[in-house]
Amino acid sequence: MSKRASSRRAKQRESEVRAASSVRIWLFVATFVAGFTITGIEMALGRLLAPHFGSSLSVWAAIIASVIGALSVGYPIGGWMADRKPGNALPLLALFVGGAVGAALGVLVPHGLRTALVGVGLSGFEFWSRLSFVLLLFAIPCAVLAMVAPSVLRATIRDRTTAGLDAGNLYALGSLGSVLGILLPALWWVPVLGLRATFLLLGAASVLTAAGGLLALGSGRNKAAIAAAVLCAASTLLVPEATRLPEVPGTQILYDRDSGLQRIRIVADDSPQRRVRWLQLNEGWAIHSWLIEPDYATNDYWDWMALTSLFPQPDDGRLDVLIVGLAGGTVSNLMIRVMAPLLPDLAITGIELDPEVISVADRFLDLDRSRLTTVAADGRIWLRASREKFDLIILDAYRQPSIPDHLATVEYFELARAHLAPGGLAVLNVYAPAGHSRLLDGIGATWLAAFDRAQILPGPVFDGLASHLLFGGPAVPIDPTRYSSSRIPRALRQSWSLFARVRPFRVEPDVRPWTDDHAPVELLTDRAYRRLRPKNAEDVGGKSAA
Repeated sequence: MSKRASSRRAKQRESEVRAASSVRIWLFVATFVAGFTITGIEMALGRLLAPHFGSSLSVWAAIIASVIGALSVGYPIGGWMADRKPGNALPLLALFVGGAVGAALGVLVPHGLRTALVGVGLSGFEFWSRLSFVLLLFAIPCAVLAMVAPSVLRATIRDRTTAGLDAGNLYALGSLGSVLGILLPALWWVPVLGLRATFLLLGAASVLTAAGGLLALGSGRNKAAIAAAVLCAASTLLVPEATRLPEVPGTQILYDRDSGLQRIRIVADDSPQRRVRWLQLNEGWAIHSWLIEPDYATNDYWDWMALTSLFPQPDDGRLDVLIVGLAGGTVSNLMIRVMAPLLPDLAITGIELDPEVISVADRFLDLDRSRLTTVAADGRIWLRASREKFDLIILDAYRQPSIPDHLATVEYFELARAHLAPGGLAVLNVYAPAGHSRLLDGIGATWLAAFDRAQILPGPVFDGLASHLLFGGPAVPIDPTRYSSSRIPRALRQSWSLFARVRPFRVEPDVRPWTDDHAPVELLTDRAYRRLRPKNAEDVGGKSAA
């Protein structure tokens, strides 16, 4: 053999070694990206479903179970296919297909959900069957992406004596990708860039990584095919963004974005004579706050909550109010702007979990800050850290189908009671089916266990639902006869006349109070709403115009 031929063969072997090493690196990167994309889809899926199905514990449980179920299907299929046809192409193709399908579903599915849930209730067979169908769709790309790790292991394993270590290192790499897939979408992409961009970025990470690996493997013949596939995957950019919630005819959407914690929407029905705006969160079924100018009255439970400011008897004449669940500031605005003549020395602290809601209230709902201090925090955590005392504590974090379970226990209510000043009053709003239900009886029994002096009043009923007001503290029982209707601001007199005539409500006996250890809020909420259906889009906001 000539020296020239020997040199050519040495160079060829060196080139093959470099190529094999390059492909090996691409496969390891593919394992990391597959883990990243799977958990990224899982996190983004929770936000995608929230505007349509809510973000309750049961919905999140279904999401997590569907993803893990997809992994349990994809792992053995990937291993089986790798055994039948070992090679470097399988994991890269799985990464390409899984990422592209996941991104396409993230862009296209919201368009279908816009109409698929019309007339569907908050629970029941129709609700869960549609949710299951959506989860099944997203399980497909997750199962395909799960094929990457076992097929990479089959392609890269070199020595049986180190197979365990190789497998451990490989799955550790995928798990590190999963950690990034949780943190990056949740903390940056979804709240800053939006949900659609998040799905597209997840898909791009998978598609581009797979394309790079395939190009390192491929010859000139299949490079054109890979480029065409990348262009097809990129075509999802041409699909317009879906409207998250149905539009209300004759209204204007002023704001509609995902904050990372929830979907926030501001709808306006303004006219030259009157401004009417409302705040919707997540599934958009409930209205969380109103702005109705110029009188600010809602003719609903918000008015009643504001009127409770008349009942505490502070020693120093100054009324210190705490609102847990400030939302858009409907109640605080009523106190500051309408009831000011009756409350000359008023100071309000408003706690709201989502700082973006506070920002939106400032921009679109004219949040009056003249006597209001806002805090972005979880209400229970803030109470635990605070030493302040309040004459009136309003707990209003329940205006949606998903009630936070840690805000419905004896421990939480006792924490609120500990922050009451002498002569103070605590008020809880429970929006639930009118009359007795296991949901209301459970919360009511828990409230009665925390307060020695307590009272429950049913509020206005709309479509079978009522805002039940639970009172506790030294100012109970409340006595509306202390105030004549002539002293009540004109805008609130209609609500006052209804409020003053309501008879107390009794919970069913022998109901076990809820604790941090056992509070079946999600289960009972699901049962309570099972037969209810949301309003049609054109009916939303009808009460405000009445």
